[in-house]
Parts: sequence; C-alpha cells; structure tokens
Amino acid sequence: MTEEQRRKRNAQKLQELNPAFRLCIEKVIADLEANSFRPRLQCAYRSPADQLEAYRRGASHVTFSFHNCTTPDGKPDSIAADFVDEVAPLAMPLQFSLALTYFARQAGLTTGGYFGFNKFQRQALDKASDNWKTPDPSVTISWDRGHTEPVGITLTEALHGKRPKMGA
Repeated sequence: MTEEQRRKRNAQKLQELNPAFRLCIEKVIADLEANSFRPRLQCAYRSPADQLEAYRRGASHVTFSFHNCTTPDGKPDSIAADFVDEVAPLAMPLQFSLALTYFARQAGLTTGGYFGFNKFQRQALDKASDNWKTPDPSVTISWDRGHTEPVGITLTEALHGKRPKMGA
C-alpha cells in the first residue's frame, strides 16, 4: 500500500470511531508516525455479522466487541481499532507492537497485547513497552497485539450504550 493509500485508509477508518476515542487513536497514530512507524488502521467498526464470523474463525473470543458499537441511530461508533504495521502487515514486528502498547497507554488506552495476562505479566509488558526502542526479544505479548480499546468500560456497558469519557 502506498503512503497516500495508507493515510486515506486511516482517515476513513477514523470516521468509524467514537469521537472521543478517535482523538486518542489520532494521538497514537501521530506518536507512531513521529517515531518513523507506518501504522495502518486495519479495522475500526465491525458489523455484528463480521464480528460473528471473526468469532467463528477464532480471530475474536467474543460475539460482541467494542468494534460493534453504534450510535443510537445505528451509525458506526466503534471504541476499538486494530493496527498493523504497514511495513510488515502480516507479521507485526516486536518493536512496533511494543511502541503501539506504549503510545496506547500514554493516550489512556490498552491493547490486546495484555489479553489473558495476570498482574505480573501485565507489569512485564508495561516495562517492555516502556523500553520499546530497545526491545527485549524474550518479552511475551498476547495474541491480539494490534487491538486498541479504552480502559474503564466493559463490553456489557458498551452494548447498553455507555461510551468512555476520554481525552488525548
């Protein structure tokens, strides 16, 4: 994908996000780009049918996700975004994963890199992401490392219309 195509795709996917969440994702993108990464938003809003298919394929562990959020009138209002590294979209490099985790944390978000982790594993990933410029190849990152979402809100709350109060 060319740089122009990547930027156009990111702009389009950003419009599928909840406005407050979008500001945080824009900050993450800007921080990654300022550090010479080429982040691509692979997924923002996901229809319920697409979510069910992702669940059936094993690409998601839930049948409703933050990707499925909509406004009361049914427009996309996703509070999740999935990143890939445009340089290596099929095999996300460790340094990109750690930088994404770091910049997401700085923006008040979390990543799927923590999914299923206990307190000690989370702390280890925090430390590793703090040192993303010199990645430790032995670090463990969970299965959905490109996924970003807000903290402090549950899927059930999101399903019932709650949206996070955020600021980048």
